[in-house]
Amino acid sequence: MISLMKSMMFVIFIFGVFASDEEQVEKFKKLSKATTDILSDIKPKQIIHTKAAAIKNKCLVVINENWTETLNNAAKKGHEDFVKMALNPFCKEEKTKLIKCLMKGNEQKITALHYASLNRHERIVKLLLNAFNEETKDQLIEYVMKGDENKTTALHMASYRGNQEIAKVLLNVFGEEEKDTLIEYIMKENQFHYSALDFASLNAHESIVKLLFRTFIKHQKKEELIQYVVKQKHNNSMTTLHFASHKGHVEIVKLLLTVFNDEEKDKLVAYVMQQNEFRATVLHHAAQEGHNTIVKLLLNVFSKEENKKLVKYLKQGNYENNTALHVAVYNGHEEVVKSLLNAFDEDEQVELIEYLMNKNKQADTALHFASLRGHEQIVKLLLQEFNGEKKDKLIKYVMQENNGQYTALHHAAHNGHSGIVKWLLDVFSEKEKDKLIEYVMQENYFKSTALHYASQKGSEEIVNWLLNVFTTSGKETQKLIDYLMQENEDKNTALHFAAYNGNDGVVNSLLDVFGNKKEQRALIEYLMKENVQNHTALYVAHARGNTKIAQFLFQKLANAFNETQPQLLDEFE
Repeated sequence: MISLMKSMMFVIFIFGVFASDEEQVEKFKKLSKATTDILSDIKPKQIIHTKAAAIKNKCLVVINENWTETLNNAAKKGHEDFVKMALNPFCKEEKTKLIKCLMKGNEQKITALHYASLNRHERIVKLLLNAFNEETKDQLIEYVMKGDENKTTALHMASYRGNQEIAKVLLNVFGEEEKDTLIEYIMKENQFHYSALDFASLNAHESIVKLLFRTFIKHQKKEELIQYVVKQKHNNSMTTLHFASHKGHVEIVKLLLTVFNDEEKDKLVAYVMQQNEFRATVLHHAAQEGHNTIVKLLLNVFSKEENKKLVKYLKQGNYENNTALHVAVYNGHEEVVKSLLNAFDEDEQVELIEYLMNKNKQADTALHFASLRGHEQIVKLLLQEFNGEKKDKLIKYVMQENNGQYTALHHAAHNGHSGIVKWLLDVFSEKEKDKLIEYVMQENYFKSTALHYASQKGSEEIVNWLLNVFTTSGKETQKLIDYLMQENEDKNTALHFAAYNGNDGVVNSLLDVFGNKKEQRALIEYLMKENVQNHTALYVAHARGNTKIAQFLFQKLANAFNETQPQLLDEFE
């Protein structure tokens, strides 16, 4: 109750009484809802008592301990009439106290100016600033430059919201003689190292960025402007250009790049090549998010005479040593991939091939990523960069293993990307058949082949393409059987996986390899193979409830025994 009375008394004190008691109550009720709630229980006698107290002190505005909180709330909610009356001093003594309370802020050091700027209340911002006069100019500048507990200023907030008019009002507080202080104000960072430029750039507020830049130019502070633009944040070494490129704010990126004139070209090149704490450049960010227009803007920074720097830029790797091509491919941004590949001139084909064959820390190439993620058109783009004269390098590229000994074929088969499998196999011509067979038989770290993965995935089409690599005559027949017999680290064959997952079509394709009578012994060996748990494919199918496959495998085994060793059939049964 005491708190409520204080609030009521405050409201009455702050406005004074100029009409009859009843009229004054009605006047108050026209104000904001928040004020009306406070005034709802005020009685005329209390107002009369308040009026007498105010007159006695020869001051109609009394600022008590609740003033800051109430003013902040009014500024936050945009209650302009309330703010006007709150700031209307009637005596010199209270003027000093008014300025002091304005400067104080609340417990979080948030002032009414912060709230008004954040919530786009331009007229309230002007009212707050007009509470100061020429005699209190120093205090006004201090007020404008005040940060909250996070060192966030009103300019930060106006920039975040994109309110150009409020930003202008704040900047216009500073005169010509205070231009150094003005530049200091613009360059202020909060405790998270974000400047007004960062907030504007992150949120695509082009007009704010232009306003900030014009302020530097107007006061002939070009060097300071460049410092402002290129500055890296202490917490992550990001620049404003990183933010804008990541977000895809094309116009902001253009503005940032045009800060530099021809004489400052070296600084511009150094700017776009800056890496953050993860060693990512702005090109990484734009490529990752698929912002192709920004990618082109960044690449066009480099002139023909700076091609070596451009190639170096393209090859820059992040903390995982992924290039911009890696991240664009991984995320399936086909147009960005085209732009990156087209950055190489015809006389830079050697550098282009090196770029394509770049490996990250896990020894993954862009082709690994495209095959893993199923980006078939990108796989096509990458492979087509190798012409006939580079066939040896193309085959080396396709057969490249990463640190887990995965090839692009492993990835494509594992994820059921049949179109990509076809592209990879078609790289090899008939005269390169031995290399092709070597490729499909490659085992990864887990001793798994592409056939293991295709069988596990249940991709009958991929299984058939892999098996059709081998002809069914001569030496290749034995290689095909050897391929089927390959076991992974748990001694599972492709048949184990197909039986486990109930893939009837894959089981049929695998067993059709043993079509000839002379291959029945090999078929028996295949069907009898046990994994580390001593389970055959037949056992696995039965245990998984894949009855149809279990019956089929049993019949195949029985027939094979019948044709090759009938005397053992009875013992087996």
